[in-house]
Amino acid sequence: SLAAPGIVGLNIAGNSLSFNIPEGVERGNISITNGAEINVRGSGGGDIGFTGKDVNISGAGIVRAGIDNKLGSPTTKSGDIQINATGTVTLTDEYSRISNIVDEEAIGKSGNINITTGSLIISKDATLSVDTFGAGDAGNISILAADKVLISDAIVASSVRQKATGNGGNINIIANSLSITDESWFDTNTLGNGNAGNILFKINDAISLSGYSDLTNNVEAGATGNGGNINIEAGSLSITDGTQIQTLVRQNQNGLTPGKGNGGNVNINVRGVVNISGIRGQIPSGLRGTLNPGTEGNGGNITINSGSFYLTDKAVLTSSTFSKANAGNIYIQVNDLVSFNNGSISSNVGDGAIGSGGNINIKAGSFSLVNSSIISTSVIGTTADFSGGRGNGGDINIDVSGKVTFAQAQPKFSNGIFTEVGAGAFGNGGNVTINAGSLEVTGGSEIQGSVRGKGNSGTITINARDTVRFDGSDGGGFPTRAINSIQSGAEGNAGDIIITTESLFLANRAFLSSSSDGKGNTGNININARNIISLDGVAQITNNVFKTGEGKAGNTFIQTGSLSLTNGSQISADVSGKGEGGNINIDARDAVKLDGIVGTFNSSIQSVLITGGEGKAGNIDINAGSLSVSNGAGIATNSDSKGDTGNITINARETVGIEGFGGDSSLSSRVTSSIGEQAVGNGGNIRISARALALKNGGRIDGNTIGQGKGSNIFVNTSDTVTIDGA
Repeated sequence: SLAAPGIVGLNIAGNSLSFNIPEGVERGNISITNGAEINVRGSGGGDIGFTGKDVNISGAGIVRAGIDNKLGSPTTKSGDIQINATGTVTLTDEYSRISNIVDEEAIGKSGNINITTGSLIISKDATLSVDTFGAGDAGNISILAADKVLISDAIVASSVRQKATGNGGNINIIANSLSITDESWFDTNTLGNGNAGNILFKINDAISLSGYSDLTNNVEAGATGNGGNINIEAGSLSITDGTQIQTLVRQNQNGLTPGKGNGGNVNINVRGVVNISGIRGQIPSGLRGTLNPGTEGNGGNITINSGSFYLTDKAVLTSSTFSKANAGNIYIQVNDLVSFNNGSISSNVGDGAIGSGGNINIKAGSFSLVNSSIISTSVIGTTADFSGGRGNGGDINIDVSGKVTFAQAQPKFSNGIFTEVGAGAFGNGGNVTINAGSLEVTGGSEIQGSVRGKGNSGTITINARDTVRFDGSDGGGFPTRAINSIQSGAEGNAGDIIITTESLFLANRAFLSSSSDGKGNTGNININARNIISLDGVAQITNNVFKTGEGKAGNTFIQTGSLSLTNGSQISADVSGKGEGGNINIDARDAVKLDGIVGTFNSSIQSVLITGGEGKAGNIDINAGSLSVSNGAGIATNSDSKGDTGNITINARETVGIEGFGGDSSLSSRVTSSIGEQAVGNGGNIRISARALALKNGGRIDGNTIGQGKGSNIFVNTSDTVTIDGA
């Protein structure tokens, strides 16, 4: 269409005709409206071409091409729809559509839809689609817009329909900006026999996906074929208001068998910010990769590369399997900040599933997880409808060059990293690995591995170049912690906790713990802090077999420059169930200091067989430059039940000082290995080697028994003096 006089040439290429529009002549507008229709469907061929300034298809206007019902052959190909507009292409209103299809019982390949324009607007229930209903591949949709593409309350789709045989077409959009909003559907699905097409967005500036819209690439019920990939390249990406990007293999539905095929991958490459935020109703904004029950095929991966990444306001990233196959992995690689604020990432082996969970990998400059945000991998336990999942949970790997921050768990809502094998599930929990410049965990946040079914929990490994800090509790008194546990009724071993850093600080009831309340051993706790380890304010490092537990407690290994336990802080390896207490080994280049009591908590290093327990307390070995035990603090390996105490061995290059009482308490500072009144067992040996030993103001070394069994032997070896004063 020309808006001024000019000569239009006619190009002939075989059976195809096209116009040659002269350069420099203003183009006219083209309008197809009020039910008007251009339809070239038939037995093949039939191109449609528009060349103009603005192209408007509205009011139930229709442009159709393709192979019609019961027509065509294996070599048949329908013509293309070509729209070339210098201004704006508008497709709007209900029943308005541009389509190129292989119809029911037709045979052949559908043509393409190619749109080259300044801007493209698709709105108000209009449809742009390439589909196959027959035997043959669908064509592609290719959009090239110099400015914007806006899809509002509309459908853009490529599909292999039920009973069809063939592959779906690709949808490619290249533009300056892209907006999909107002409950739009953007789909490349297979419902028949064939693979779904791919989606490609290559956008120079911003992509906005909003308004409860869906971007899906699914293997639907009754289908056999693989899902396509979703590839997004942009300057920035925003996903809000309940909008989701989804790759799904669907379960049986409406009498159709479960889908058979692999889920597609989601690949996002953004130069600037990726922001996923918000929820509408009960539907969160996010990215989902799911294998539903009964389906066949593995889940696709989710990969995000960007300048920075934000997951906020209940938004989610999930990769799950509920079938007999593996879930996909989640990869996030960011140059600067990854920030979760009341957002979550999860990878699950669902109830009834048999397969492995995907890994979650995050690499960034800095990382913040706040306001009841969660990263989790789990093997889900038994539910009302299905037995527990069977398979291993995925690993969680965080690699950050700067600071990692966990903070602000809301009362009754967790904040942190979790790996779990649920009750009734079979499999091992995933490992958690954090590599960072520094790690700060506060406000009731946690790192937790747990087993409630049958299997082992994974290892928690923290490598921080500078500092690791666990501090405080949430508003409801729930303490900040890192824990690896076997829960009551579970069977399996707890994983290790390994921390390597320059300095470690635990404060205000924060704690590290490996424990068993079921049938299985606890893991080892290994801490290497080159400078200092400080526990203050009833902070704890514990390795315990609890009351209903049966197993051996792991050992606690601490290597540091100096160790300080103050104001009721403790390192313990206790048994109140059936099993052996773990050993505690401390190697401090300089000083070890234990000082003070808070309430019923005295600063201590202890391995105790608690009343009701059966087994043996562990040994305590301390190698240090010097050791100070003061103001009611203690080092103890005791038995209050059926079993022996462990040995205490202290080697100090300089002095060992044991001094004073705990505030108003009558509890003296002490080193003790004792058999309690109701206990049956023998005391271990206490061996102290130092340059000098001082017991002052009530300080004590005890190896007594008031139960049934032998008391402890005490050996003291000093190169200088032994001072006992004010006992």
